Amino acid sequence: MARTLFMAVLAVLPAMAGASDLGKLAREGYAVVAETRIQGAFDGCQLDKRIVLENRQVFVCASSSFQVAFQPVVLILKHAGREDVKVLVDGRALEGKLAGDGGC
Repeated sequence: MARTLFMAVLAVLPAMAGASDLGKLAREGYAVVAETRIQGAFDGCQLDKRIVLENRQVFVCASSSFQVAFQPVVLILKHAGREDVKVLVDGRALEGKLAGDGGC
């Protein structure tokens, strides 16, 4: 029983972390302007790694982070008062730059 409860908590933690990233960014003045996906498997960021999104934009990682997901949802957020853009992959904020013609 304890093992089942532990596994359930592990399954919920990533979603909770993502919700806090989105909530934190919203409080800082960011709003979602687009939703897209990464095709296939996503295995996190490595410095300067280019990730092609379904909307034809490219996200270039500015740091390394470990994250594993299959066809994860990508939210693109813009700041209300600045030209600053943030990207969340499966609810987790990643450091990097966005390029391309995805309409954002």
